[in-house]
Amino acid sequence: TCQICGIRGNLAAHHLDGFNWCKEKRYDIDNGVVLCNYKTNGCHKLFHKIYGRGNNTKQQFLEFKAAILNSYA
Repeated sequence: TCQICGIRGNLAAHHLDGFNWCKEKRYDIDNGVVLCNYKTNGCHKLFHKIYGRGNNTKQQFLEFKAAILNSYA
């Protein structure tokens, strides 16, 4: 289930601290969350559209999640 919007299909694993720079956490399940991965409007794509690919951090994800959830309120 997507940790942002709750969709239960077409999911992707998202690294909280980026795969490219945080080598010690690459395969640590506590360093990942599940996000929907729809090509046009999925949460995973939206995150990377805002924050780019590579050098991502857990803090960016927490900011992203808060902003999205606040927009639903």
